Amino acid sequence: MDKETELKIIKEKALAILTDVSAVMPKSFLILGTALGAVREKDFIVNGMFDIDIGVMSEDFEWRHITELIRNGFDLRLVLGKRNYGMSVHLTRDDIHTDILIFYPDEHKVWSISWFQGIEIHHEFSKEAFKPEEHYVFGKKFWSLGEKYVKEYYGENWNIPQETFDWLNEPCSVKELKEDPQFIETGFNIYMNKDGKGVLEKIIQKKNS
Repeated sequence: MDKETELKIIKEKALAILTDVSAVMPKSFLILGTALGAVREKDFIVNGMFDIDIGVMSEDFEWRHITELIRNGFDLRLVLGKRNYGMSVHLTRDDIHTDILIFYPDEHKVWSISWFQGIEIHHEFSKEAFKPEEHYVFGKKFWSLGEKYVKEYYGENWNIPQETFDWLNEPCSVKELKEDPQFIETGFNIYMNKDGKGVLEKIIQKKNS
Protein backbone atom coordinates (compact mmCIF):
# COMPACT_ATOMS: atom_id res chain seq x y z
CA MET A 1 0.00 0.00 0.00
CA ASP A 2 1.43 3.38 -0.99
CA LYS A 3 1.71 6.23 1.53
CA GLU A 4 -1.04 8.31 -0.08
CA THR A 5 -3.55 5.47 0.18
CA GLU A 6 -2.49 4.71 3.74
CA LEU A 7 -2.87 8.37 4.71
CA LYS A 8 -6.36 8.50 3.18
CA ILE A 9 -7.43 5.41 5.16
CA ILE A 10 -6.16 6.91 8.42
CA LYS A 11 -7.97 10.19 7.72
CA GLU A 12 -11.19 8.34 6.98
CA LYS A 13 -10.94 6.48 10.30
CA ALA A 14 -10.26 9.76 12.14
CA LEU A 15 -13.16 11.41 10.33
CA ALA A 16 -15.47 8.55 11.36
CA ILE A 17 -14.41 9.07 14.98
CA LEU A 18 -15.21 12.80 14.80
CA THR A 19 -18.57 11.99 13.23
CA ASP A 20 -19.51 9.45 15.89
CA VAL A 21 -18.39 11.62 18.82
CA SER A 22 -20.28 14.61 17.41
CA ALA A 23 -23.43 12.51 17.07
CA VAL A 24 -23.22 11.24 20.66
CA MET A 25 -22.08 14.61 22.08
CA PRO A 26 -23.71 17.28 19.89
CA LYS A 27 -22.47 20.14 22.12
CA SER A 28 -18.84 19.05 21.89
CA PHE A 29 -16.24 20.91 19.83
CA LEU A 30 -12.76 20.42 18.41
CA ILE A 31 -9.82 21.62 20.52
CA LEU A 32 -6.01 21.53 20.60
CA GLY A 33 -4.37 20.04 17.50
CA THR A 34 -7.66 18.95 15.99
CA ALA A 35 -8.95 22.54 16.17
CA LEU A 36 -5.63 23.80 14.83
CA GLY A 37 -5.98 21.56 11.78
CA ALA A 38 -9.59 22.62 11.24
CA VAL A 39 -8.87 26.35 11.51
CA ARG A 40 -5.52 26.47 9.71
CA GLU A 41 -5.73 23.68 7.15
CA LYS A 42 -9.36 22.51 6.99
CA ASP A 43 -7.87 19.07 7.55
CA PHE A 44 -6.04 17.00 10.13
CA ILE A 45 -2.52 18.14 10.91
CA VAL A 46 -0.01 15.51 9.88
CA ASN A 47 1.14 14.61 13.40
CA GLY A 48 -2.39 14.82 14.84
CA MET A 49 -4.32 12.12 13.02
CA PHE A 50 -3.67 9.53 15.70
CA ASP A 51 -4.85 11.80 18.52
CA ILE A 52 -8.30 13.39 18.26
CA ASP A 53 -8.97 16.22 20.72
CA ILE A 54 -12.54 16.99 21.76
CA GLY A 55 -13.80 19.52 24.30
CA VAL A 56 -17.11 19.90 26.09
CA MET A 57 -18.33 22.32 28.72
CA SER A 58 -18.92 20.78 32.13
CA GLU A 59 -22.64 21.45 32.09
CA ASP A 60 -22.98 19.62 28.76
CA PHE A 61 -21.13 16.44 29.74
CA GLU A 62 -22.99 13.30 30.81
CA TRP A 63 -21.56 9.88 31.67
CA ARG A 64 -24.03 8.29 29.27
CA HIS A 65 -21.98 9.84 26.44
CA ILE A 66 -19.05 7.60 27.37
CA THR A 67 -21.29 4.56 27.69
CA GLU A 68 -22.67 5.23 24.20
CA LEU A 69 -19.21 5.67 22.72
CA ILE A 70 -18.14 2.34 24.21
CA ARG A 71 -21.17 0.77 22.52
CA ASN A 72 -19.92 2.34 19.29
CA GLY A 73 -16.64 0.48 19.44
CA PHE A 74 -14.47 2.78 21.56
CA ASP A 75 -12.29 1.35 24.31
CA LEU A 76 -11.99 3.34 27.52
CA ARG A 77 -8.30 3.77 28.35
CA LEU A 78 -8.04 6.32 31.08
CA VAL A 79 -10.02 8.75 33.23
CA LEU A 80 -8.18 11.60 34.94
CA GLY A 81 -9.28 14.21 37.45
CA LYS A 82 -12.73 14.32 39.01
CA ARG A 83 -16.11 15.22 37.62
CA ASN A 84 -15.96 18.83 38.82
CA TYR A 85 -12.21 19.26 38.79
CA GLY A 86 -10.12 18.95 35.66
CA MET A 87 -11.63 15.76 34.30
CA SER A 88 -10.59 14.21 31.02
CA VAL A 89 -11.67 10.93 29.44
CA HIS A 90 -9.36 9.06 27.09
CA LEU A 91 -10.61 6.49 24.60
CA THR A 92 -9.27 4.66 21.57
CA ARG A 93 -10.69 3.09 18.42
CA ASP A 94 -8.91 1.86 15.30
CA ASP A 95 -5.55 2.70 16.93
CA ILE A 96 -6.54 6.36 17.16
CA HIS A 97 -6.69 8.03 20.59
CA THR A 98 -9.65 10.27 21.38
CA ASP A 99 -9.16 12.65 24.29
CA ILE A 100 -12.24 14.38 25.73
CA LEU A 101 -11.43 17.36 27.95
CA ILE A 102 -13.97 18.96 30.26
CA PHE A 103 -13.91 22.77 30.46
CA TYR A 104 -15.16 24.76 33.42
CA PRO A 105 -16.42 28.36 33.18
CA ASP A 106 -15.66 30.94 35.86
CA GLU A 107 -16.92 34.50 35.94
CA HIS A 108 -14.20 35.83 33.65
CA LYS A 109 -12.50 32.77 32.16
CA VAL A 110 -12.73 29.14 31.12
CA TRP A 111 -10.30 26.64 32.58
CA SER A 112 -9.20 23.04 32.21
CA ILE A 113 -6.48 20.76 33.53
CA SER A 114 -4.08 18.46 31.73
CA TRP A 115 -2.36 15.76 33.76
CA PHE A 116 1.14 14.34 33.52
CA GLN A 117 2.56 11.93 36.09
CA GLY A 118 0.87 13.57 39.06
CA ILE A 119 1.37 17.12 37.79
CA GLU A 120 -1.67 19.34 37.30
CA ILE A 121 -1.23 21.64 34.31
CA HIS A 122 -3.80 24.43 34.61
CA HIS A 123 -4.95 26.17 31.44
CA GLU A 124 -6.99 29.36 31.29
CA PHE A 125 -8.76 30.93 28.32
CA SER A 126 -10.92 33.97 27.72
CA LYS A 127 -14.65 33.36 27.49
CA GLU A 128 -14.56 34.98 24.06
CA ALA A 129 -12.41 32.08 22.83
CA PHE A 130 -15.17 29.60 23.65
CA LYS A 131 -17.57 30.34 20.85
CA PRO A 132 -17.65 27.25 18.62
CA GLU A 133 -17.72 27.81 14.88
CA GLU A 134 -18.33 25.47 11.98
CA HIS A 135 -15.10 24.42 10.30
CA TYR A 136 -14.30 21.84 7.65
CA VAL A 137 -12.12 18.84 8.40
CA PHE A 138 -11.26 16.63 5.45
CA GLY A 139 -14.35 17.83 3.59
CA LYS A 140 -16.88 17.60 6.44
CA LYS A 141 -18.16 20.30 8.79
CA PHE A 142 -17.72 20.09 12.55
CA TRP A 143 -18.11 22.49 15.46
CA SER A 144 -14.68 23.71 16.51
CA LEU A 145 -13.21 26.45 18.63
CA GLY A 146 -11.86 29.14 16.34
CA GLU A 147 -8.83 31.29 15.73
CA LYS A 148 -9.01 33.15 19.05
CA TYR A 149 -8.79 29.90 21.02
CA VAL A 150 -6.04 28.54 18.78
CA LYS A 151 -4.04 31.75 19.26
CA GLU A 152 -4.52 31.68 23.05
CA TYR A 153 -3.21 28.11 23.15
CA TYR A 154 -0.50 28.10 20.46
CA GLY A 155 0.53 31.77 20.43
CA GLU A 156 0.88 34.37 17.71
CA ASN A 157 2.70 31.97 15.37
CA TRP A 158 -0.13 29.43 15.38
CA ASN A 159 -0.47 29.67 11.60
CA ILE A 160 3.13 28.56 10.97
CA PRO A 161 3.37 24.74 10.88
CA GLN A 162 5.87 23.25 13.35
CA GLU A 163 7.44 19.81 13.22
CA THR A 164 6.98 19.30 16.96
CA PHE A 165 5.09 20.92 19.81
CA ASP A 166 5.86 20.46 23.51
CA TRP A 167 2.39 20.32 25.05
CA LEU A 168 3.88 20.50 28.57
CA ASN A 169 5.91 23.67 28.19
CA GLU A 170 4.89 25.55 25.05
CA PRO A 171 1.14 26.30 25.40
CA CYS A 172 0.49 29.99 26.07
CA SER A 173 -2.63 29.05 28.05
CA VAL A 174 -0.69 27.40 30.90
CA LYS A 175 -1.14 29.44 34.08
CA GLU A 176 0.01 27.09 36.82
CA LEU A 177 1.66 23.73 37.42
CA LYS A 178 0.89 21.93 40.67
CA GLU A 179 2.18 18.67 42.06
CA ASP A 180 -0.68 16.52 43.34
CA PRO A 181 0.60 13.65 45.56
CA GLN A 182 -2.97 12.49 46.13
CA PHE A 183 -3.43 12.02 42.41
CA ILE A 184 -0.27 9.91 42.25
CA GLU A 185 -1.83 7.61 44.83
CA THR A 186 -5.39 7.54 43.53
CA GLY A 187 -4.99 8.12 39.80
CA PHE A 188 -5.39 4.97 37.77
CA ASN A 189 -5.49 3.58 34.26
CA ILE A 190 -8.54 1.67 33.13
CA TYR A 191 -8.26 -0.57 30.10
CA MET A 192 -11.47 -2.18 28.94
CA ASN A 193 -13.24 -3.14 25.78
CA LYS A 194 -16.81 -2.46 24.71
CA ASP A 195 -17.95 -5.70 26.39
CA GLY A 196 -16.62 -4.72 29.80
CA LYS A 197 -19.30 -4.93 32.50
CA GLY A 198 -19.53 -2.81 35.62
CA VAL A 199 -16.18 -1.08 35.11
CA LEU A 200 -17.59 2.25 33.97
CA GLU A 201 -19.97 2.38 36.90
CA LYS A 202 -17.06 1.87 39.31
CA ILE A 203 -15.13 4.67 37.61
CA ILE A 204 -18.08 7.02 37.90
CA GLN A 205 -18.58 6.19 41.57
CA LYS A 206 -14.89 6.73 42.39
CA LYS A 207 -14.50 9.90 40.34
CA ASN A 208 -17.62 11.50 41.83
CA SER A 209 -16.47 10.82 45.39
